Amino acid sequence: AILTAAGCNRSRSETRTRLAAGDGVWFEDGSANGAGETETALAHGGFASVFLPYAAFSRDGERWTSKTAAPPAHAFARLPVTLVLTPSEDASSALATPRGATALADALGLAARAALRDGPRFGPVRGIHLDLPFQAAQAEAYGGVLRDVRAKLPKETLLTWSLRFVPAETEREAMRALADAADG
Repeated sequence: AILTAAGCNRSRSETRTRLAAGDGVWFEDGSANGAGETETALAHGGFASVFLPYAAFSRDGERWTSKTAAPPAHAFARLPVTLVLTPSEDASSALATPRGATALADALGLAARAALRDGPRFGPVRGIHLDLPFQAAQAEAYGGVLRDVRAKLPKETLLTWSLRFVPAETEREAMRALADAADG
């Protein structure tokens, strides 16, 4: 009973996978080769992980459609893989309304679970990365999307996100709060 109680008191960060130490490589257009010479070269170069595209999203009215990327010819075997979900540039407009943000979160959550299911075709999946364009004023809404997606993932799966701009000093607190909604 004591062990069970101690396990229940662990903090959120203790129960999740930590970010990999070292640099990662993002193959924005995918990696046709995957394992083999590419993975060997990356490992010899000191890289600790790879980011591979999993799905691209576009908005069709109130709905989201996705196109899944082709996996590499040979799945990565040694380097951990993070699968990237990339909504279209108009995704930030979905954050303008609660209904739009919920629809986006639902689409991303479904895609994240599908990515984990299909993960072995890409390699040993360690995480999901959201490459969503947004503005600092949308940080609160985007934080809600991240929390919704995070809730749909196993605790051991990392959830990371892109920050495509340098926040102004006045925006940094909002970015810290946004960071708390994910793992890195």
